Order: sequence, then structure tokens, then C-alpha cells
Amino acid sequence: MAMENIVSRRHDNIIKSQSDQMEYRGLELTNGLRVLLISDPTTDTAAAAMDVNVGSLMDPWEIQGLAHFCEHMLFLGTEKYPLENEFYKEALDRFAQFFITPKFAETATEREVQTIESELSKYLNDDTWRLMQVMRMSLCIVGAESLDVMESLLKASDFGTIEDKGVNRKEWLESPYGKEQLGKRVEWMSGFEVTLSCPSAVNSGHLLPSLSLNVLL
Repeated sequence: MAMENIVSRRHDNIIKSQSDQMEYRGLELTNGLRVLLISDPTTDTAAAAMDVNVGSLMDPWEIQGLAHFCEHMLFLGTEKYPLENEFYKEALDRFAQFFITPKFAETATEREVQTIESELSKYLNDDTWRLMQVMRMSLCIVGAESLDVMESLLKASDFGTIEDKGVNRKEWLESPYGKEQLGKRVEWMSGFEVTLSCPSAVNSGHLLPSLSLNVLL
């Protein structure tokens, strides 16, 4: 979608800390995607991240692990950029293709199923891993360019073509855990904590004195 007006709303009055020197702009695209642009002239790297409104709790009962599987497959080629690990300078547009036309190649599918099965076996009894959650779908882009330049890059990408399928978020009106899931011991955890009063490290923070003390103890 080359430079089309895909922006339906723009917000330049985002509240930030007085000490924050970065500039922010919020956008809403015509397809409903919410975008946050962050301009940081001091950075030497750029980044983009997408939060999606699905996760393991929305997996179909008969296809458990589907969300995790899709997360793996999105990195393994799309119709527009079919090769794995192919480098190119239009990184933002390549990222957009993850959510438009992922290929789900048969050879990669079989490999990733085995990878996910291995991860599941490793973390099956890890409470922190089992309670992982996701946020609503939105895009965040960070770079050294100005907000106007970043918005132009966004318009030149294909994020505006991501289809809004109107999928409703699943709501849990009652606890998903019953007597058979609750009250069972998963693992024992023991620990011993000692708190010491130390001189201020304000002027020597770069030397990490507290880290050195932790290693010695």
C-alpha cells in the first residue's frame, strides 16, 4: 500500500515524563490497527513490535498449542518474502507480511511442531511459563528518524492491508480451573534471604558493587 492515506486518527498529545526527551505519536489505521511511533534521535538501532489479541487461552480444544505454533511459523517466510533468514533493507514491510500472508511451508511446519513439543515437555511444570498472557493487538515502532519520517515509512509498508476479521476476544465468565486442577503441588521452592545495610552506591553505580557483593556471598 504505497504511501496511501491509511491513517484515520492521529494523536500527538501523548503524556510523558518531563525528563523524557523522546517524541511520541499515536495512530489508528483505517483497518483498526493501533500504532505507537517513538522517535529517539540518540538511538543507533530501530525496532518494531506487534502485540496480538490471541494466545494459548484461545486455542481450539482439539488443536492445543496453535497460537504458539503460529508464532514460530511467522518467522519462516511469507508470500512476498518466501525465503527464511533473507536480509533486506525494508525490514518494516517484511515484519508486516507476518500478519498478512505467512507461507506455513510443509517442511517448516513439521520441524516447528517437533520444536514446540520439545518446549512443552521442558516447561510443562513451570508455573511462570504456564500463566503466560498476551496483550491486545497493537504496533510499536522505535527509531532515530522524526515522527513524520517514521509515519511515511509506515504508510509505505503493508501494515494497512492487514485484514480486520472482526474476531471477538474470548471472555472467561467463570474460573477455568476446577477441583482436579487446584490444590496440587507442582514443585517445591525453598530460599533464604539476607538483607544488609550498605553505604550509598550513587557515585559508584557503574562499578556494580551490589553485584560483586552478591557473587561473594
